[in-house]
Amino acid sequence: MQQVLGKFTEYFDREWDDKLCKLAEGMTREHYTRRGEVYLTTYYDTYAPFDQAKIVMTEGRIIFTLDTDKQLKFRGVIDRLDKEGDVFIINDYKTNKHLPPDNKTEHIEQLSLYALAIKEQYGRFAKTIKARLHYLHFDVLDEREIDEASLQAVVEKYSDEVQLIETARFHFNM
Repeated sequence: MQQVLGKFTEYFDREWDDKLCKLAEGMTREHYTRRGEVYLTTYYDTYAPFDQAKIVMTEGRIIFTLDTDKQLKFRGVIDRLDKEGDVFIINDYKTNKHLPPDNKTEHIEQLSLYALAIKEQYGRFAKTIKARLHYLHFDVLDEREIDEASLQAVVEKYSDEVQLIETARFHFNM
């Protein structure tokens, strides 16, 4: 674990940029370093020796289409994609200091969009797709299966959003 924390500190020190990082009121850079160390230690203690799944990708950049005409392109970054047997698992890590209420669906929608990319890229292998939200501040894991109904709902919602944006853009340019 000490080696992991050492790498974290090395990376954190190298990548930190005072001009780009906005600190919350009353917080210092050291607060964020300590929080990161706690998150890593808790996660490590929970999941070591990390042999539960095969890792397909980490920080994987994805580009996928939302529609069958392949006109509505989206992109994103999957924190980690695992494969456990026939199941693909999209892992996303959240460091918020607030747990979202059950009726807040934006994180699940995000992972449902990513599931579209997994189906597009690995369709014949991806019979089942799950989403895991790791709320590191609380050591809470929220896991859900992403089924066809949830995929269809997210496609409809974001297709409608794109249409509204395109309509507004057209009217603005008139």
